[in-house]
Amino acid sequence: MNIDLNPDADPSPEHTLQLAEALPEIVRALNHQTRHHEALRYPSDADQLLREISTTARRLPQLLEQVTRWLQQEQEAGRVTVTGSRYPGPALAVDVTRLHLEVAAADARRLRNSLVAALSVTCEMAAAEDREDSSGE
Repeated sequence: MNIDLNPDADPSPEHTLQLAEALPEIVRALNHQTRHHEALRYPSDADQLLREISTTARRLPQLLEQVTRWLQQEQEAGRVTVTGSRYPGPALAVDVTRLHLEVAAADARRLRNSLVAALSVTCEMAAAEDREDSSGE
């Protein structure tokens, strides 16, 4: 799977969805890798992995807010309809979606905060064999 990760690539639904489809597959691959002790060598590897996950969590609220804004603009332009009977109209459906995405964004911020707290510990870890003998011998 070749994916263009250039953030300045021309926007298109195909490219956007290709990126979105890759995200859970990357997490799935990481889940499979980290089931094995050999996937990481040093505590600094775990720290770096957690830093990258923290960066992802930090970026999620912006993504969710942009999707929310897109849905609102589409609904205001009359380009959204509701096919089920659960919501009486697109305005309510978009509002309910917005509320759920606001909660998801807040959850992502909490995830990031928890990861930052963990990183404040992992940044001080090192492999025991990498430590220099502090006695000077």
